[in-house]
Amino acid sequence: IEALEKEVALYKNAINGANIGIWEWNFQTGEQTINERWAEMIGYTIEELGPVSIQTWERLVHPLDLQLTDPKTKEMLRTQKHSTVYFRMKHKDGHWVWIESNGVVNTLTSDGQPLLVSGSHLDITDRKKAEDSVIENERRLNATQELAHIGSWEYDLETKKLWASEEAFRIYGLKRHTGTLEIDEVQALIKEEYREALKIAQYDMLYNNQKYDVEYKITNGFSGRELTVRSRAILKCDNLGNPSGVLGTIQDITEEKKVQEELIYLSYHDHLTGLYN
Repeated sequence: IEALEKEVALYKNAINGANIGIWEWNFQTGEQTINERWAEMIGYTIEELGPVSIQTWERLVHPLDLQLTDPKTKEMLRTQKHSTVYFRMKHKDGHWVWIESNGVVNTLTSDGQPLLVSGSHLDITDRKKAEDSVIENERRLNATQELAHIGSWEYDLETKKLWASEEAFRIYGLKRHTGTLEIDEVQALIKEEYREALKIAQYDMLYNNQKYDVEYKITNGFSGRELTVRSRAILKCDNLGNPSGVLGTIQDITEEKKVQEELIYLSYHDHLTGLYN
């Protein structure tokens, strides 16, 4: 009995320390048992929510999220495997709280049907806000890059992986299955007469600490159009000052170059006209 009491105390302390809500659902009767933290997450006491049942949870979950979690709940009951779902629950004061819920069927009836389902609730509202902020910042960055026709990229010297933004993929005309560009695909799109000069510029940046600011022409993989691009980059160093990667941008300057060439032509034409007049 003493050993059992110590084990129960250990579990209680662990649950309190983890700041999680716990629940047990009798699938056959619909009754639910929850701890105080489960209720506190949404601003209630257990007494205010009682009697607690599966309908209590369904009433508090955001209607859209309820539709999304229902198939996963049915799958958990059918397969009897651990399941993790995310949803919003309405706080007593009216705002929504994001919950990460983990559950599993742990007891079956005599005929093999789910009886008791147990799990936990974790308040992840702050985490969701941070994730949403990152997504929104990325959306704004992508929109800004698209307007300016400037893409960004990062090359890891150790893994040899080349990460690129959406606009960089768009400039090269490559499908973005992941955030990683295949170097061989990029090289194949660069006009052959520029490849050697680019290798020299890259070498000078890495080993001679020279500025990397180059212009070259590519063939867009989607349209087949010839584009003039400008790429700039700087070295990224680790804590010891050793090069660990390269941070860069790529900009489509095709239209800008056309305007420059037209201005040069007009200026030259005017000069010749002035000479003959």
